[in-house]
Amino acid sequence: MACYNCGSINTEKPELVRYFQWAGKNPFFVDNVPATVCRVCGPTGYMGKVLSIIDRAEEGKIPPASTQMVRVFDLRNPLARNDGKGDRLKPMKPAIR
Repeated sequence: MACYNCGSINTEKPELVRYFQWAGKNPFFVDNVPATVCRVCGPTGYMGKVLSIIDRAEEGKIPPASTQMVRVFDLRNPLARNDGKGDRLKPMKPAIR
């Protein structure tokens, strides 16, 4: 079978992967998703049935196996730039337009 992305022949292999849904206001992960991964370019392909299950999870029709906190960083934060004095931080200058 040829990879849909790079066209390489016989380079795809089935794997269980972690799927990350970032669209919408509530991003989430789905573990152990059956996928096809190309050994050359890496993109994954999912069967339609898998995507419909992920859609149901996003709609809240499937309860999550667990809930975890995820750290979120914002580079506009004034503490994001180190001033060279150990752990002391100073605000970043605004971007020049």
